[in-house]
Amino acid sequence: MFSKTQLTEIEHEELKAEVEELKLQKSKLKAELAKESQKHNIKLESLNQQLTEKTEEAKKLTVKASDLENEVQVLNRKHNNALKVSHSWFMCNFVIDFLHEFFHDESLQF
Repeated sequence: MFSKTQLTEIEHEELKAEVEELKLQKSKLKAELAKESQKHNIKLESLNQQLTEKTEEAKKLTVKASDLENEVQVLNRKHNNALKVSHSWFMCNFVIDFLHEFFHDESLQF
């Protein structure tokens, strides 16, 4: 049979073994946590890079859309001006034709 001192020593050794096991588990968990943290950081960096690229792409598209909108406005103004000129030209020809007919109409007596 074991004496009280021997039992205490055995319990002490068992506790020391448990403490060592817990320390080992703690170290493993820290290593796993560090590894996972590194993976997340890499993923986060990748996502940040993608976000930056998409933001730049969106800025370029916004500028392009603005440029196209300005171009459409210019083309609309040119079109409207062309319609005015065309209408003016039509009216001039109409008046010329009318005057030509009016002054060459032999039935008119002055």
